[in-house]
Amino acid sequence: MKNEKLEHLVTFRLSESEYAPYKAILKQTKISRSKLFRSVFITKSALIEVPAPPRPELARLVFLASKTSNNINQIARKLNNAYSTGAISEKVFIETLNNLVSIERSFTSAVDKC
Repeated sequence: MKNEKLEHLVTFRLSESEYAPYKAILKQTKISRSKLFRSVFITKSALIEVPAPPRPELARLVFLASKTSNNINQIARKLNNAYSTGAISEKVFIETLNNLVSIERSFTSAVDKC
């Protein structure tokens, strides 16, 4: 069921008093109305599993991982270009290794700060 496409739209109306408890949950959790009501409707329960709010340090780690992967991709492209033109020398190889070590240290340092 996790991979199924959500195709069918189901709508219903609530009074202000019926909606109030859900409104509070939506405000606290920042999850979408669709996700909340789908959870309530499918589980047929008033008990709602409220996910913890995202931690700012987690967002920072995702950002750093993204930057790191971009840097590694640039290095891989540089090596691939050098290889395809036959221009790989020991100097290029050592320079690339040094870049990778530098990226590793920067990433490890950033993770330690989070």
